[in-house]
Amino acid sequence: MAALDTVELSDESTSYGPGLKLAQTILEETDLPGRELVLIGDFQRAGWTGDEGVSLPSGSVVTPVNLSSPASPNHAVASVNLARQRVGGRDRITPTARLTRVGGEAEEAVEAVLELGGMEIQRQPVTLPANGATNVIFDPFNVSQEFTKGSVRIAEADGLVPDNAQFFVLSPGRAISVLVLESGGRRGASSLFLTEALSISEEGAFEVTVKASGGVSSSELGSTSVVVVNDRPLPGGDGAEAVRRFVEEGGGLVVLMGEGFRWPSELAGLLPGAYTEPRDRRSGRGGRLGYLDFTHPVFEIFRGPRSGDFSGAQFFRARELQIADPENTQILARYDDGSVALAETMVGEGRVLVWTSTLDNYWNDLAQQPVFLPFIHQLVRYASGRTEAVSSFPAGQILDVTNARAMATAGLGEVTEALAGDEERIALTPSGESRPLPTGEGPHFLRLEEQGVYEIRPPGDSEVRPLAVAVNVDLGEGDLAPLDVEEVVASLAPRVSEDRIARRPGSREAQLILEDQERRQSLWRFLLVAALALLAVETLVSNRISRSGGRRVFNAGS
Repeated sequence: MAALDTVELSDESTSYGPGLKLAQTILEETDLPGRELVLIGDFQRAGWTGDEGVSLPSGSVVTPVNLSSPASPNHAVASVNLARQRVGGRDRITPTARLTRVGGEAEEAVEAVLELGGMEIQRQPVTLPANGATNVIFDPFNVSQEFTKGSVRIAEADGLVPDNAQFFVLSPGRAISVLVLESGGRRGASSLFLTEALSISEEGAFEVTVKASGGVSSSELGSTSVVVVNDRPLPGGDGAEAVRRFVEEGGGLVVLMGEGFRWPSELAGLLPGAYTEPRDRRSGRGGRLGYLDFTHPVFEIFRGPRSGDFSGAQFFRARELQIADPENTQILARYDDGSVALAETMVGEGRVLVWTSTLDNYWNDLAQQPVFLPFIHQLVRYASGRTEAVSSFPAGQILDVTNARAMATAGLGEVTEALAGDEERIALTPSGESRPLPTGEGPHFLRLEEQGVYEIRPPGDSEVRPLAVAVNVDLGEGDLAPLDVEEVVASLAPRVSEDRIARRPGSREAQLILEDQERRQSLWRFLLVAALALLAVETLVSNRISRSGGRRVFNAGS
């Protein structure tokens, strides 16, 4: 009873499995004669998978206490899409919320409210059909500050309040910075298709800078996520060393081996192998791409039917790439003759992708194919190593605040080192509870167990804008369809296991198993005796037939 007094509702998902497994362990280990499991709940179907793998020990009794009630109509904010555009150097967000309703017999008029920074900025009337859904589009707004907290909620409350709102966190300036190094002169337009493809993005996902001549400095690379060496010589010396450090520290490098491509000897280790002079592939209608690794992130979006076709592209010239380290190199695409078209190798924390042709219409016509634009987006996005930041997490998620990849997914990748250092930080939960975060090297875990927005900040008052992570409830919790209680009880019924019973040799069950084994062994003994008798009879008969047959043959011969 003392334990039951501590039970509280939470924002996490319902799951019967962990509790039932704990109950199974307790009942298996107890020495008490009575084994009873009292299962109290509303038996929500969403919390039961059917393959929990729970089997109570022999003699256990399951007593269900069903607290479910008839499901009432429920409306919810199912999702919020935050379309992003880059307008005048600023991020412009257009929110679209999907509102759903389960149950009811007639339409219901509600109001959808958009809040930013804890203040209501828009309110729109919405008519929800019975057992249906509708979308509401809010007016666009600009995001100028990092970790801008927001939410979309339904003003009218119902029986299930938690799913009436969806929380999110937005930050500006999430575009991937790309530095394109191209050659000047007559080949100066070699980056036209590449730069135009990167500029066509509704979310302004890429910021492209083109440099037509000269080397590259550490200061230029400091604000860059991806460097594209496009059909040009890359100078050696200090610039080459800066490129090496850039890749080893996590930068992305895309190398396009066009006619003007030359690679400095001091950077030979960055390429997956040696390359040849350009070779013509003009026989027939030109070469084709014969193999694509659709399991790789670069080509994964083209995996499904009617999602893009690379077979129409013709390749007239390309270099051959001779892979030096197959264990550290992944071939992502090959031409129809088996030679390498696209390869990837890891160098330090960064990645290098080598394309053995061009990305214009000079050596091939891939730039004229419909797959070109999404391919370029995927190629550069993957090279950057940037994980797409999510606007919210489900309740129950555990976040390692010292893990760079996890924090990047939360839109906090740039602050991971500060969180892993010696500076003290606290996490402020949506309910106002303050939780200290340990200092020093991680991992340091933060459990996101409440709906709302968590803030990570230094203790006390600070002028530093707090980091923010949004948390939402699982919408499956709004489905109150009940389970068949008898189905649950039957699935928990004890399954007698011989090896488990054998560990209790004095029990009645163990004695029955021994008797059953004796009966099976007696049966095999009988069958063995019968087989031996049959073998003896067969031997006797065959010997008698053999002797009589031999005499007849001898007499005939004489």
